[in-house]
Amino acid sequence: MRYVVDAKHHTLDVEILTTVIIAFEQRCLLQDDVHCLASHEDVDLVDEDIIGIYYRACALARRDADSRAPALLRAADIGTASIYTIFGGQGNTSTYFEELRQLYSTYMPFIAEFLTSSAELLSSLSRHKKCHGIFTQDLDILLWLRQPQTTPSSESLISSPFSFPLIGLLQLLNYMVTCKSVAETPYAFRRHPSGTSEHSQGIITVVVTAAADTRESFGSVSRSALINLFWIGVRSQQTYPRQLFLQQWSRIQWSTEKEFQRQC
Repeated sequence: MRYVVDAKHHTLDVEILTTVIIAFEQRCLLQDDVHCLASHEDVDLVDEDIIGIYYRACALARRDADSRAPALLRAADIGTASIYTIFGGQGNTSTYFEELRQLYSTYMPFIAEFLTSSAELLSSLSRHKKCHGIFTQDLDILLWLRQPQTTPSSESLISSPFSFPLIGLLQLLNYMVTCKSVAETPYAFRRHPSGTSEHSQGIITVVVTAAADTRESFGSVSRSALINLFWIGVRSQQTYPRQLFLQQWSRIQWSTEKEFQRQC
């Protein structure tokens, strides 16, 4: 299937691609969905390759992907399992952009439109006059995804002007992928989890998942959420810049060391 969907090698024949997809589904997806198949230990390709190739093939063939509910959701529906959504806060990881890159590679057919509009929004906001001195370059997510060598340093990505909106975007994309992979709207998917947990900025993502009923409303509410997260990150940096933080942290370390020496 990888060869068939790779347009670099040949002109795409949708009929052949559809035949390949049907054969793949009949042979490999009779009992499991593509995520279960990709997790089998005897598969040579990494998980994301199998999932990404399958969804890309379906998108190119304009064919709905297999969207059966996984066993965990079925168990939740009959009460033999409980599912909770968890949305973390700012600064909980320094590698979150690599997660975003993996989503981009694996689930592009699901997230392309939303990711593009969100990236354009954040890029535009980063050029706002009130952000003077905060960004040394546009917040250009699509460029960083397409050209990894242009990605800002980890130190920059973990700072609040970057991490607040980008971690929020990552959480929203993960939720969108979850809904679309089982062909459910945000409203329909809400029946599965028994509850949700959040920390810090994660409460904004929780509000989106609670307020959005359709895919359209998910997009509009998410836009408002990203705008809020962007300005929270920028204002945090302006009010408490990194240089001031380092000065305060040095004083805390000095005081701690002195107290430790005194007690010893």
